[in-house]
Amino acid sequence: MNDQEPARPPPLPKDTDRSPQPPQLPNGSPQFSLPTRIKTPNDPDEGSIGRGIGIYFAVIVAGLLILPMKLLALFLPLLFGIWFRIKGNTETAKGIWLGFAIFSGLALLLVAACFGIMAPNGFH
Repeated sequence: MNDQEPARPPPLPKDTDRSPQPPQLPNGSPQFSLPTRIKTPNDPDEGSIGRGIGIYFAVIVAGLLILPMKLLALFLPLLFGIWFRIKGNTETAKGIWLGFAIFSGLALLLVAACFGIMAPNGFH
């Protein structure tokens, strides 16, 4: 057993700041990054998430009323999502995918509730 205390580092000078500093450029000025793209009024419309959710549910309702294959109507809006993404309306495409997630979640909750109601004694 060694009875000596472990070596301690020398104390820092009083004016030393331990907060992290931004990286420095070779000329000594701090390096920072600007936004890669600033929107201008002339930029193309990227759509909106709300518009995408609305389109998703509108296409489902229209598809269920018009199409003979009802299952196709549930996945038809996903083709619209891909089309909007290719066209450059990224926010609308996100809204369509979010609408799919909302619809899937509601269907899952409905199925779970039906199993809960129909299960005599909880499937024991």
